[in-house]
Amino acid sequence: DITPQDTAVFGESRIVSEWGMRRPIQHVRSSVQGAYHIENKGFRNRYWFRYALNQVSSDLTNRGISEIVAGTENAFQWKGLELNLDGFFGTTYGAVLLDFYPKASYEIDGVGALDFGFRIHSEPSGYQWNNLEITFVELENNDAFTLSSQEIYGSLAIPEVGLKARVSSYAGQNIPVLDTTGTSVTPISIAYLQVDIQEDFKYKWFHFDNQFVTQLGSNSVYSMPQFYTRHKLYLVGKLFHALNFQSGISADFAPAYSVPAYSPLYTAFYDSKEDPSRVYYRLDVFASIKVQGFRFFAKYENLNGLWDEQVLFQVADYPQLDGRFRLGISWT
Repeated sequence: DITPQDTAVFGESRIVSEWGMRRPIQHVRSSVQGAYHIENKGFRNRYWFRYALNQVSSDLTNRGISEIVAGTENAFQWKGLELNLDGFFGTTYGAVLLDFYPKASYEIDGVGALDFGFRIHSEPSGYQWNNLEITFVELENNDAFTLSSQEIYGSLAIPEVGLKARVSSYAGQNIPVLDTTGTSVTPISIAYLQVDIQEDFKYKWFHFDNQFVTQLGSNSVYSMPQFYTRHKLYLVGKLFHALNFQSGISADFAPAYSVPAYSPLYTAFYDSKEDPSRVYYRLDVFASIKVQGFRFFAKYENLNGLWDEQVLFQVADYPQLDGRFRLGISWT
């Protein structure tokens, strides 16, 4: 996860972030909302509406953005079968808001669960203002993009064997991206198929958790590895019949890929056209002890830094942190 930074230090050189990180923005939001709700053992229904007025001002702009939205949430349950019909419709920033995401699931006690659903979504890029996620792109852009997307997914869970699997397809239109210079924004279309498989193996104190994720499709603008894996090998149990104990090692792996760049100014990624990085990996070791409300933990992050002197980058100009040893306590 990459977050905006004012400065970043690499060795003896200091790189200053893009301008604008200190620009003052005033956002005043007023809203009124209401809802009606009814529920019993077999079903639930909820209907709601919201009106909001956002006043956004800075040294570049001073404008008001109104929003009126109404939505519904419905669920029906019967012998392990659950049907959900949720969504909302409205208007803001001169564009339509639409989010419709029905879902069906079936659960067999002690065996597993199946989920299937889809989602249709549309909103202007300026709608992020209403979520207090104000970006400079939208503040300076009078012609906000109308974002739209469609998603279909299905998942399977079998707790007895620790298996979770999910397959989803995504298609998005008018997705704002930066060019290779990281200075201008254009809308593009993206489509991909994602497969996420998790397997958690348990035997007495022994736990071995694994995850494999791959994305295949036209996601070439955002340079990402075609797949990555995460693994966690650890022991869980009690010491002296009183202390809850956990200790192990976690590892992340990804193949070599063209490292993307990140712009704090636009809070967005873009293709840096850099040479492919070498295989990315990270190792962490950890241990924790807990008794009642008191917990003590120790962790060494980026263990591979002890023997690997080459700096690894997940995105351009943001290196993986050096190895470090952490101690902590918490209590209630």
